[in-house]
Amino acid sequence: MDNQEELKRKLEELKRRQEEMRKQKENENETNFLQINSENVNDKKENSYNSPTSKERMSQNSGVVLDKSKKSNSKIIIIIVIVIGFCMLLIYQGLRNEGKLLSFGSFGKEELSEINGYTYKKDDSKTSSFENATTKKDDSKTSSFENATTPWLDKLYVNGLDFYNNSEVSNAYKDYCGLVDEIEKVDRGIMPGSDKSFREVTYTEVDDAYKYYLKEISQIRQIFDLYNGNDDDLENGAGCYYKGTKWNTNNNKYKAANFKSNEIIERWNEYSKSI
Repeated sequence: MDNQEELKRKLEELKRRQEEMRKQKENENETNFLQINSENVNDKKENSYNSPTSKERMSQNSGVVLDKSKKSNSKIIIIIVIVIGFCMLLIYQGLRNEGKLLSFGSFGKEELSEINGYTYKKDDSKTSSFENATTKKDDSKTSSFENATTPWLDKLYVNGLDFYNNSEVSNAYKDYCGLVDEIEKVDRGIMPGSDKSFREVTYTEVDDAYKYYLKEISQIRQIFDLYNGNDDDLENGAGCYYKGTKWNTNNNKYKAANFKSNEIIERWNEYSKSI
């Protein structure tokens, strides 16, 4: 009887120890499980910090695209501004060449002057660079007008050759019309012998040019007048008539007769004897 109770007691003791051991193992397993989960959570946090989400990556990429787009737009704007500036410069230069804009010097001071109702390029030195076929180049840029005899004298008065048998007579008609067309440019504000407006040249240059063309008109008339007794044949034959200009009336009132040549008279006296 005592042996049975002792055996029973030992069995209960064994069960108790086994139960304690089982609980101890469960506690250890729970501790290990918590540690493992804690490490996994930390790893996930680190990974989430180091590796941006797809939305973040899209946001970063869109920022790069926007930055490139801004730079591209800036370049386009700069190019457009340059092109517009260049076009405006061309338009300004064109208007200035046509005399529609004032020319300004340093400090905004106008380089123009008005004389007898006409506006010219300012000419403080009263110099001129006008040149014509009968004068040499004037390097000093002073007034170049010379009241020399027209070359038509040698062409039309040829000793022994009748005036109207001379082929140069028909050329003289054409040349006369060209002279009249050029001198009449002054009433449009253009210097004779050029396409320059008064605002591009000085008064002296215009005055020199006018005198040159008026001298040619006067002397061709004189040559025809001495042969015919008047110059009607010249202007009627050419179909061109010089009646003076408004510019001349408002300025110097030059008369064609003032530009006749004594040399033409002397040559006529010699030529008339030969025919």
